[in-house]
Amino acid sequence: MGFYAIIPAMTQRTSLSRIAAILLAAAALAACGQAPVAQSAAAPSASATPSVTPATIGAPEPTSPEDGSSFIDSNVTLKWSWPPGLQQDQTYAVHLWVDQQPAQEIWTTDPQLNVQQAIDGFNQDVGTYHWQVVVIHATAAQGFIGTVSEWSPVQTINRVRHISPTPRPDAELSNTARLLKSQHFKDTDALVDYARNFIYTYSDYESKPEPGKPDRSDTLEKMYQYYKGNGAPPAVECSARATAMLTLLGELGIDSRLIFLYEQAGESIAQHTELEVFNPDSQRWEITDPTYNVYFIDANSGARSSIAQLVFAPPDATRPCDGCNAADAAKASAHFQAYRIGYTNTFYVNPDRFDVSHRFKNEKDRNLAEFLSGNASDFTFMFAPPPEN
Repeated sequence: MGFYAIIPAMTQRTSLSRIAAILLAAAALAACGQAPVAQSAAAPSASATPSVTPATIGAPEPTSPEDGSSFIDSNVTLKWSWPPGLQQDQTYAVHLWVDQQPAQEIWTTDPQLNVQQAIDGFNQDVGTYHWQVVVIHATAAQGFIGTVSEWSPVQTINRVRHISPTPRPDAELSNTARLLKSQHFKDTDALVDYARNFIYTYSDYESKPEPGKPDRSDTLEKMYQYYKGNGAPPAVECSARATAMLTLLGELGIDSRLIFLYEQAGESIAQHTELEVFNPDSQRWEITDPTYNVYFIDANSGARSSIAQLVFAPPDATRPCDGCNAADAAKASAHFQAYRIGYTNTFYVNPDRFDVSHRFKNEKDRNLAEFLSGNASDFTFMFAPPPEN
């Protein structure tokens, strides 16, 4: 394994020169079989402008990760190709930076570099990271002498909280998905709002619900045909609307999940299904309700709310979206007492709103767990919101 050294750089955009002591220390440790990491705020970086080797020959070619790709965990290894190979007194200098933060400069004699330590040092779990690499000439006696190659093109990798699914190829999209894609929305909010309003407008919530496929793809096609003026709107209930929207967004590469809500309504348990969408723009889960055609926002920031915020935050911490029907918003918000994410066995309950031990007279004297499966031990109840993911 080649030795490497880390020195905070002012990035290639400003500075390039090294201090001999860094190279000597790193080489000495490498000779002892250790993996040295040297840091020095005072050391000049490989991007200042001392002498440059007269004949530079091309640039290293980044090979991994793919430019523009996304990652969650900081355990990332950068790889590049340099066909000539390193000659005597040559090494690679890598620059890594995130958004507008100053870059880290790292020297290594390997054509790859694990940058987990550097990424963790930026202390930024979401952001756009950039990197590039150059071959330099340096000796223990003289330190940095000059560049051997050009700098590689800047590569971009995006740190995210959640990896979105791959969109379907155009040829495999449903008619409804093609319709949405043709709109060229400015952002994810606009697309989600259009999808929610489409499902609300072109389906029937008043008639007896009709059966459909588990993913409700057939229901989506009926909605599209009704939109085109053919036939009648499909009759659906809340879970069918939410499932249809989940399927539609998934075709376009937007992840979402069903949210099953439970309300302590006197001596009955009322149920409702909404959809929580992972917004790749905000990197957050955000609730949307295609049954009542509403969503909710943080009263202070204006950011769209998650189901955890709606269930556990004080009622005045959120409000319905601008332009949403107040009566429908009130119907939706009445259910913000307890929920589970999809068909999981973990319930998140605000104990000030829902008493999980209460036995409901109109539900055969059963509590919530017994109402769902007949066996309370099938479920886990959490009385605090889950960590954001």
